[in-house]
Amino acid sequence: MTTRLCIYFGFGYEEVGYYRYPDGRRYDPPAYILKPDPALFNRLENVWTMGIRQGILNDPAKNDNLLEFHLLVRGRYIDNIKESKDDLIFLSGLNDKN
Repeated sequence: MTTRLCIYFGFGYEEVGYYRYPDGRRYDPPAYILKPDPALFNRLENVWTMGIRQGILNDPAKNDNLLEFHLLVRGRYIDNIKESKDDLIFLSGLNDKN
């Protein structure tokens, strides 16, 4: 049986959209493209996992664990990037808009 220490990291930068006006009404983009579109904003994301994987049953044919117990802690940090004062996400009343 094998014990493994695990550390995983992930980073991302993406463009996402929030399609609600500050009063809660749905925002439907117009047929023509606005520059910049107030529904779109950029987000920086960091995710991580740390922990151990403990073998419970051994598989002799593969010389590895057949059954494992995982004890993991996961975390995530997201930062919405404000590029315009008119971005709908920042005009909203959401607690985690920043």
